[in-house]
Amino acid sequence: MYTMKDWADRGFWSSSVLASTNWGVMQVLNGAAAETAVLGAQENRDETAHYDLEGFFIERTRGKLIYMTDVEVAVDRKRETVAVTAKAQRSFMKLDICQRAVIAKPEKKIRQMERIT
Repeated sequence: MYTMKDWADRGFWSSSVLASTNWGVMQVLNGAAAETAVLGAQENRDETAHYDLEGFFIERTRGKLIYMTDVEVAVDRKRETVAVTAKAQRSFMKLDICQRAVIAKPEKKIRQMERIT
């Protein structure tokens, strides 16, 4: 926040971004949800890996949310996608974020291409 204020004082950053209190919360939640979704997709590719995705999300956001401290996270694992939904709220302000990652299996595609050619 101090870097953004310094940039705004120098004229590099829009002051309207600083006026919005949930802008920083949105960026933190969006980034943590994206990281969690990608980690979940990687977990499905490797059967030996088991991650606590909700715990990973909480670890990534711990200490970074100043205003909206009531955060809920839900991870939905399906056959081809991993979806992470995060909700943050404080009084009447609410913010919902959803990030999805596709579970890519390039090994299967490469083997299919080798059989065709």
